[in-house]
Amino acid sequence: MAMINSTRSNKTLRSFVCVLLSGVLIAALVFSLTGCSTPSASGSASGSAGDSSKQSSSTSADSASSASSADSTSSSDQSGAEQSSSGQPTNPGKPVAVKEGMTAPDFEFVMMDGTTAKLSDYRGQVILLNFWATWCGYCIQEMPDMQKIAENYPDVVILAVNRSDVTADAIAFANKADYDFTWALDEDGSIEFLYPAIGIPYTVVIDKNGVIGTIYTGRVNYSYFESALLAAGATK
Repeated sequence: MAMINSTRSNKTLRSFVCVLLSGVLIAALVFSLTGCSTPSASGSASGSAGDSSKQSSSTSADSASSASSADSTSSSDQSGAEQSSSGQPTNPGKPVAVKEGMTAPDFEFVMMDGTTAKLSDYRGQVILLNFWATWCGYCIQEMPDMQKIAENYPDVVILAVNRSDVTADAIAFANKADYDFTWALDEDGSIEFLYPAIGIPYTVVIDKNGVIGTIYTGRVNYSYFESALLAAGATK
């Protein structure tokens, strides 16, 4: 009887040990699958990763912004550096649009009678620099108002530069027209290169110090011409 009880106890003990070992194995398996971090630690880790991602994005954005700013500054600096103190572009291979407030680029031009002159020859006078062509209707239409300017403001030089035109047509028009302009030819496009524009008529008002005051693209009437010239220091 005692032997039977002992055998039962041993079986019970073995069963308990087996259950215990099974529990330990299951716990170990669960532990290996879930990892060692607690939910709060995982949340914190996720938050750190998110902050790191945001910081990385912010850094990238800041870098892009800095690069953009640098490019913008470089572009501005380049525009300013394109022109020397004499008004001539320092990079002859690249046309640069003129802007109000900058020194007007100097150039030499041929007049209708074959004589030559330079823009800088008129320093000390207000200049209305106008680009036109015989085939440009708006150019021809605004000339009567330019003539009124010439009559009312005798100190103003109206320099009418013909471009993208047939030279013979330009000379014939200038000879026939009864306008008090200084007519100029731009046969090789060198003046157009210094004063690039999306179209004509194109007018640049230059003050007595050679600084560009106002730029007009398209047809302009008398009042606009006059207001720009007065701002540049023109007097009757």
